[in-house]
Amino acid sequence: EVPSIGGIVELRQPHSSFLLPSEVALFEPTQAEIFHARSGTRQIFLNTPLTSAENEALGEMHSLLAQRGIGGDAGDFPKYMEQHALRMLQACKLNVPKAVEMMKTCTKERVRRLPLAEADVEQDLKSGFVYWHGRDRQCRPCLVIRLERLGEIAKDKERAVQTVIFALEYALRYAMVPGRVENWVVLVDLANVMSVISPFHISSIISTAAAIGTTLEKVYSGRMVWIKIINMPGGALLSRAINGAIPAEKKDKVGFSQNYQAELATHFEPNQLERRYGGAAPDLQPAETYPYHFFPNPRGETALRGPAHSDACSEGRLSTARSEEDIRETEHFSLHESTNLAFHEGQLWDDSSKHARQRWLGEAKASSLTPASAKALSGLLGGESVEPCRELEKWLEMINPAALHHQNPEWTPEPGRLTTRELDEELDDELAQSEDGHVIAL
Repeated sequence: EVPSIGGIVELRQPHSSFLLPSEVALFEPTQAEIFHARSGTRQIFLNTPLTSAENEALGEMHSLLAQRGIGGDAGDFPKYMEQHALRMLQACKLNVPKAVEMMKTCTKERVRRLPLAEADVEQDLKSGFVYWHGRDRQCRPCLVIRLERLGEIAKDKERAVQTVIFALEYALRYAMVPGRVENWVVLVDLANVMSVISPFHISSIISTAAAIGTTLEKVYSGRMVWIKIINMPGGALLSRAINGAIPAEKKDKVGFSQNYQAELATHFEPNQLERRYGGAAPDLQPAETYPYHFFPNPRGETALRGPAHSDACSEGRLSTARSEEDIRETEHFSLHESTNLAFHEGQLWDDSSKHARQRWLGEAKASSLTPASAKALSGLLGGESVEPCRELEKWLEMINPAALHHQNPEWTPEPGRLTTRELDEELDDELAQSEDGHVIAL
């Protein structure tokens, strides 16, 4: 079975040392980040309570799947879409039949291409046409797309889509934290695109761009917070023409900026951006863009006020301030090696039926939750105490007790808690494998 995330295999290149720092693993989104401040659309879907309307739509979706012979009598979601069902429903404005049809798009554009081995796309990854570079101040990874570097890929839509899918699957598997950081931002750089691409290839470029757009918006729906298009050839006139073709409900996500360096500075710390975009990081040559680049302290001075969001105090949350010494001690410590596939998958708190609730309730109680989610889960459990996770030591105790014991030999796990080695041994028999024997990256 293709997993809901992480359909990439046989990774040989090293990960960034700053791929998953503690300030990302412990980030606490505000209500305005869980639901978009202007549009009201949901942006955080996992390890968090759902609305009654969302649960009702999920229940209807289960019923329709059951009627069509999918998922047994309960209409359980297929593994590949278990965590994404609500994203599909939201993309279809809670229209259940349309969301079920959207499943077919996911199957066509994602599932059939997985697993995807690094070696199969490494040459194109090093073209520098699409790559991850840093995070914004809400810890969301930034996807950079540079069309001038498409080269021969522009003539092969399948190559382009596979390269993009590899990048997106990588972020979902290693760079996201359910209930905390579930979205990405996109920077599309059109610099020199007209001078390096032949007019004879315009039609193939348009086809490739449309396929990439489908991948970003339909196959991975509900993930993109914003996309900024810069260095647009033709200036403001072309920008207005393109903007006029964008559906009204999408306009809040798409931006064109002439003074993009100043605009990006409002979203990013300088060390998270290349110099060409107004940052302090070196400009990367195509072959330098993979392995992907992540950097310490994406939240800047905000991190000194604790693992929670900068609005924590105004929202009545506890202050857990961190000193500059704490930041320096942890900025070279990435937590990605302490996590597995289940951690990054998270759970959709589907409360549409007792059967649906039982499928995620046990895992939810053992998850790293924000204070708001812990309080909500406690309510669902009839007042049973659920502790939030706000400190690195507690995070390690929950996610990787062996690593905590390595840091503090006097610490011992709670009775009955499995060590990481024991958990890994249990997972050995559950590794998802493709038909040709490739192991899905856990």
